[in-house]
Amino acid sequence: MMKPTVVILAGGIGKRFVPFITSKPLFPFFGIPLLKHLLDQLTRTGWGQVIVVASADNFSDIKRLISSQRQMTVVVQNRPSGMADALLTVENRIANKPILVVNATDVVADSLLINLKTQILKRKPLIAACRVSSYFPGGYLVFAGKRLVGIREKPGEGKEPSDLVKLVFDYFSSAQEILTLIKATTSDKDDAYEKALSVLIQTRPVEVVSYEDYWQPFKYSWHILDMVEVFLKERLIPGREGAEVEKMAVVDKGVFLGKGVRVMAGAVIKAPSYIGVNTVVGNNVLIRESIIEGDCVIGFGSEVARSYIGENCWLHTNYIGDSVLESDVAFGSGAVTGNFRLDGKEVGVDVLGGKLLTSKIKLGALVAKGVKVGVNASLMPGVSLGTMAMIGPGTLVKEPILANTRVFVKQTLLSKGRLSEKDDKKR
Repeated sequence: MMKPTVVILAGGIGKRFVPFITSKPLFPFFGIPLLKHLLDQLTRTGWGQVIVVASADNFSDIKRLISSQRQMTVVVQNRPSGMADALLTVENRIANKPILVVNATDVVADSLLINLKTQILKRKPLIAACRVSSYFPGGYLVFAGKRLVGIREKPGEGKEPSDLVKLVFDYFSSAQEILTLIKATTSDKDDAYEKALSVLIQTRPVEVVSYEDYWQPFKYSWHILDMVEVFLKERLIPGREGAEVEKMAVVDKGVFLGKGVRVMAGAVIKAPSYIGVNTVVGNNVLIRESIIEGDCVIGFGSEVARSYIGENCWLHTNYIGDSVLESDVAFGSGAVTGNFRLDGKEVGVDVLGGKLLTSKIKLGALVAKGVKVGVNASLMPGVSLGTMAMIGPGTLVKEPILANTRVFVKQTLLSKGRLSEKDDKKR
């Protein structure tokens, strides 16, 4: 039997990922782009030829990422209009071949890929589904007895037809089968692939590979914090690669310190946490349950809790809680993020002109690349700051700030005249 070609879908435009500008497949965790984690996983579990379908925006970066891999190819999807278009883009490379279609940004355990390899010997279409214990706004599998008969998208809590949510790990013994159905499908949305798959399910048996280990999707900006939790719990390997830790610092055993890291006296780093290469952790800093990427300065007296700090960020006497700083972000002394509503309600985030609830009671700020935040500024729960925005000293930010925007507080200074000699003596 011919070895399947893995088609990785990495060409989406990420409309729901605002305010961040890094392409989702290239967003780094532990200093490695998310796509590279997947590619390494495919190699580790014994899969062969890989085709990455990229967008015009991330093509060059992905090509550099896989340049040394002989079995990996990257192709541009000129119209990032859904999964169907992605497969049609590489039709001449996959027609009549067995394929595994994979989403570039879903994080799963090796066990799923190993299980899929054993199941494809049946020569039937396969789809993977994760068993969930609480409602997830995705596609639920519908069964008639033991036979899969459909997929119901976002049925609503309490209306789920099963406890299995479809993942994008779809196997076809011949790509031509799904390609033919895609070409026969009409839709005014970007769901032609999903419709074609539904037709396939209704016309022939499709096997379901049930999966019950960890799974983290990556659709919205706040999912970065969920990724932090998964990576720290499931993929962190503690260690110290030549880090310098002063005697009065406290570093838990379950912490990773990269090469060139310096941890100053009085600092406390609680497990699980990851500190990337050449990062400086200053005096009296507290870090807990966070990923801090390389070349950062976490300055004196700062606290970072359950957060993601991207490369080359600078802090000094700040509180960063349940927040994301993409990269190249600077916080002035005393600037803080609020991460909890006083009424204790779920935090919402503005996406595509409307506010979406996040299911998070604690959520801080979502800060894009290149943002500068002035001294004593306060960022309220769930606010987003677009790339290169500048927040002036003492500013209270309660709503989203667009990219390349400057926000300052206009102060009025009152002068009531000079102090008299009598008043001056009283001082």
